[in-house]
Parts: sequence; structure tokens; C-alpha cells
Amino acid sequence: MLTIVLLSIEPEPIIGQTKTSAEFQFEPQPEQVKDLLDFRFKYTVYTKDAYDFNKEFNIGNLYRYRIELKNHIRSYAVVNKFNLKHVLSNEYKIMVRYKGHKCSWRIYDTRLVGSAIFRVSTYCSVHTYIRVETEGENAYKAASSRWVASIIKQKLRNDPNYKLSEIIDDM
Repeated sequence: MLTIVLLSIEPEPIIGQTKTSAEFQFEPQPEQVKDLLDFRFKYTVYTKDAYDFNKEFNIGNLYRYRIELKNHIRSYAVVNKFNLKHVLSNEYKIMVRYKGHKCSWRIYDTRLVGSAIFRVSTYCSVHTYIRVETEGENAYKAASSRWVASIIKQKLRNDPNYKLSEIIDDM
């Protein structure tokens, strides 16, 4: 038969302590830990205009939402006049390449664990292709009507007095 015996063991003082304490206290955190905690918000891409066409990508850039990142990639492609090929696009990763033959331009983004924030992990900005100016069907498919409408919609929200002549100038 088993019997339960209660033991009364007093905790011994830890080296450097003068007395035992049941009180929980926070230690000041070292600078490395503070930097790690602030990491998510240090390198976030903040722009006044969500569709900033001239913004270059940098490794380590963070985007709050997947759609924000995809819109930035699309606007970059439209401004620089090249077509994209989505190699991989799901809720955790986005990998986009230039559609041309053997071009080294690519961007690879991954979602940070436990959040909706995406981080640019690989970016090669070098184009090893000859750009051919095309008109008609094959001319820069990244500029879809839905994408153009979303730009106009965003600008109308920011400035209700946005005029048709300004829309034409922007496009």
C-alpha cells in the first residue's frame, strides 16, 4: 500500500540572492532580445501611397499583408515594363520571376511564423534579357483592369476631389 508523505522542503538561495523569494520579478532584457522583439516593425515598408511605383525591393522588407506585397510587385513590373510569372503563390510563400527566357530577376517572400507579415527573403534585381517593346495582347499583362481600378479607388478614397484629368495623367 502506498502512503503519501508530505515533505516540507525549503528552496535554497540561488547564488547571488540573500534570501529565497516567492515573488516573481522581471529581469531587464538584454539589447539583443529587445532588438529581436522590435524586429517585426523595424523594417516594415511604410509608404503614404500604397501603390508607390518607384519603390525598389530590399531583402528584409516587411509587408503587413500578402495583397500589399503582391500589389507592390505588380506595380513595379508595370512601371519597369516587364511581364511576371508566378512560380509559387500560396498563403505562406510568394515566388515571382520575370517571364522572359533565362532572366535572373526574381523575388521570393515568406510569411513570418504566427503573423500575416511577409518578408522579402531573396531578391535579384539584375535583368539579363533584352526588353522588347510590344503592343496589344502581350503588352504587360500585370496591368489588369482590376488592378487599375484598385489604384483609382484608393486615390479617390484619399482625395475625394480627384479629377478625371488627374487620373489620365497618373495612368
